[in-house]
Amino acid sequence: MTTPIPVPIPSANSDDATTPIPAVQIYYLAILSALYWAHWNNWGRSGLE
Repeated sequence: MTTPIPVPIPSANSDDATTPIPAVQIYYLAILSALYWAHWNNWGRSGLE
């Protein structure tokens, strides 16, 4: 299993809390999740078949 990529998550006490909505980070996490699932799904299928 590969090493998970560290994703910085802004805390409530950080300066990021001043922003209305952390849409960029939500979008970033969504992209990482999609790539992560696609990677493991393709790897699993190629390994089984």
